[in-house]
Amino acid sequence: MRKSTNLKNRFWERVKKGRPNDCWIWLLCKDKDGYGQFNFNKKRLRAHRVSFLLANKTIKKSLLVCHKCNNPPCVNPKHLYAGTQADNDLDAVRAGTKYYVQSKVGTAHHSNKLTKDQVIFILGSKLSGSCLAKMFGVSNMLISKIRRRSIWKHIENHIVV
Repeated sequence: MRKSTNLKNRFWERVKKGRPNDCWIWLLCKDKDGYGQFNFNKKRLRAHRVSFLLANKTIKKSLLVCHKCNNPPCVNPKHLYAGTQADNDLDAVRAGTKYYVQSKVGTAHHSNKLTKDQVIFILGSKLSGSCLAKMFGVSNMLISKIRRRSIWKHIENHIVV
């Protein structure tokens, strides 16, 4: 318990707090993007992530800690939320700090190797993934991604006769 209290004290001593709804600014070292840096257990962590963890106790490793205020040195827990990269990108678009470019899908994607008809065939086929991969000159992983719908999601399943 004592170590936890010391960590909290050490962290919050490095913050200029304002009113409860103001941005609370990290005062020490910042990275090239303006995010505060906090050293803990010989690791350099982003200060806003530490603030979120101190306030919420946990976060999935796959999630980011995003700012509602769009202010990188802010560590006010009221301004932070756990979100995906897509959530963070959408916030940046709304704030005008990033312009959204929709990912190209299907045949418009820069690394595409298949036609729409080939994908429809793959989705409806009962052939093995390795057989289909050889047939179309692609990897087993690509066939797997198509069948799991992690790519080519916009193509509906069709029954191939």
